[in-house]
Formats: sequence, C-alpha cells, structure tokens
Amino acid sequence: MLQWLIDLCRKVIFLGWAADLLEKYQELIAYGIVGVLTTGINVAVFWAMNTVLGWHYAPANVVAWIIAVVFAFFANKIFVFENHGWSARVVIKEAVAFLLSRLASLLVDMAGMWLMIDCIRCEELLSKFVVNIVVIIINYALGKFWVFAKGKEEKPE
Repeated sequence: MLQWLIDLCRKVIFLGWAADLLEKYQELIAYGIVGVLTTGINVAVFWAMNTVLGWHYAPANVVAWIIAVVFAFFANKIFVFENHGWSARVVIKEAVAFLLSRLASLLVDMAGMWLMIDCIRCEELLSKFVVNIVVIIINYALGKFWVFAKGKEEKPE
C-alpha cells in the first residue's frame, strides 16, 4: 500500500531513513489509515441516518457499524494484511472470523464503557477515547494473528 511512498523517499537525498521507517511500520501505518477511513464512514453514515433522515440513534448506529465493518473487512484484507486469497471458502472463513472478532471487540467496548462510566464515574467522551485504544489494539491483534494470519490463505492450484 505504501510502497510508492517508500520508493519516493529512497530516491530523495536524506530521506532514506524515512523510507526505512515506512517500510518497517508499513502494516501499522496502513492499519491507521484504514482505521481513520473506517471511523469516517461510521460517523458519516450515522450522521446521515440520524441527522439527515431523522432515524433514532440506535438503528442509525447499527447500520453505520455494519457498513463500517464491511468496509474494514475488505480494506484490511487488501491493504493492511495484504491477504490475496479470494476463493469463496477463504473469503467466507475470513469474513466470519472478522465479524466474530469485531463482535468480541464490541463486547469489550461496551464492557469498558460501562466500567468507566457507570462504575468509575469517568466522563463519557474520555471513556470512549480510552476504551477505543484498547479496542484498536484488540482489533489489530485479532486481524493479524487470527483473521488474516499469514500462511492461512489458500494455496493456488
């Protein structure tokens, strides 16, 4: 995903160090970019459904979450973890694992929010920020080591 930027840095004098950093952390940088785009989609869809169409926040949030998760699945598969197995069996297996991992992190999200807001009495936005850090780490780890683990994709025949 970032190879063009790495190549450009290598061609510019004094930017070899930047190319080395980009190459070393390419997957994490790509994950961050995809995460920002996923969040943007989630918020934009929620806003459109809730504010523009007048939907109640709960169904608007569910629809936004579903659309964001679908986008995140394909973006992570293609751009972050560069998993190129596209047989129906591979995609279904990864999609189910991805959905299960996102549902698990949603439970962690909800439990963390309950703990911080209702039990510890932290401010809601601060709680959301802190819990999201944990959720991001969980989502990355599950994606890397379970959903899109290298060596799991189907070998071409």
